[in-house]
Amino acid sequence: MVLSRSAASVLLLAACFATGIAGGHWIALHTAAPSASPANAGDAAVATSVAESAGTADPTSTNTAATAAVTAPARTLPLPPRSEPIAAYYDELLAQARAGDGAAGRRLADDLYECANHSRRLDAVENLLDGGRGRGMRGGGGFAPAPGSGGPRSDGPRRNDPSFAERRLEVAERELQRVQETEKRCAGIEARQQVDPAELIRAAALAGDAQAQLCYALTPNDWKPDVLSPDWVQWSERWNQESPQMIRQAFENGLPEAAVVLSQMYTPWQPRDARPWNGRLGDDPYWAYAYNLVAQQWLGSPMQQRGGGNDFVARTAARLSSSQIAQAEAWAAAAGQRIRFQPRPAPGPGMDSICDRVRRAAGFR
Repeated sequence: MVLSRSAASVLLLAACFATGIAGGHWIALHTAAPSASPANAGDAAVATSVAESAGTADPTSTNTAATAAVTAPARTLPLPPRSEPIAAYYDELLAQARAGDGAAGRRLADDLYECANHSRRLDAVENLLDGGRGRGMRGGGGFAPAPGSGGPRSDGPRRNDPSFAERRLEVAERELQRVQETEKRCAGIEARQQVDPAELIRAAALAGDAQAQLCYALTPNDWKPDVLSPDWVQWSERWNQESPQMIRQAFENGLPEAAVVLSQMYTPWQPRDARPWNGRLGDDPYWAYAYNLVAQQWLGSPMQQRGGGNDFVARTAARLSSSQIAQAEAWAAAAGQRIRFQPRPAPGPGMDSICDRVRRAAGFR
């Protein structure tokens, strides 16, 4: 079989993803994400300059960021409560999604994803109860052995710590309760399912739903887990072309978490916890710094919780002139006035879908 150049890069992406990036069930803890590949050459051609639209263009910058975002029409009806069985509203949301309702499409994709993957969550519970020796999630794309460890991941001295064991049990009990709730919500849905949740989330993103745009762009292999299948290769090639623009559109549509991702996409360096998308749009300290300013303004202290945030700011600013720093600050201020950013959602029992976890994880450096 002869592979195209783009297909070969997608296979390389798969190889990187398969060597230790965690699955979507644990993204809030591990910030799982797709493996990066070089930004396709058409990015600059299809993008327009945000800085020019804000009147603060950086004359030395060659990279651009998109302004022409697809905005989803405002949804007038509330989404069904997550406590309801999915079968009770499946047909209604599917019809709305097919009519172009991005929020309905994202919600249904979220629900169907959870139904398809709740057994892996049960494996994760078994792994927790097994003391982290890798029995459950090892085969499902989750907790793999650390590179060079020669065996399953171990908690080392903490294993014999009673308080640590108690916390592990508490987490396992919460996860088991969620698995049981998911089983009840998903009862009877497999026989009725008519659509692929992967295509639903992509359609919702194309319809302009900001959270769907972020969710689709950062977790392609969670939506298409059959890595290296012909269907997956086709999906990933398309994702590789669309994902940078989706992140830009999520930013323009008001998700401040997208500013964190864009800042990382414009720099290959991170103080720690590097993301697979680091440097995907090249190495441009101006845009890395500018987007980071927006993220700090709207997300505040969560930017620092992973550590190294101040190092990133200092290192990036050191590569800019004083006039460039002033321009970036002016651009960030203008972006804050131009875009109606959504408030950071408060965590709660209704905020545990894959797209909710992606959004929470994306906002942490």
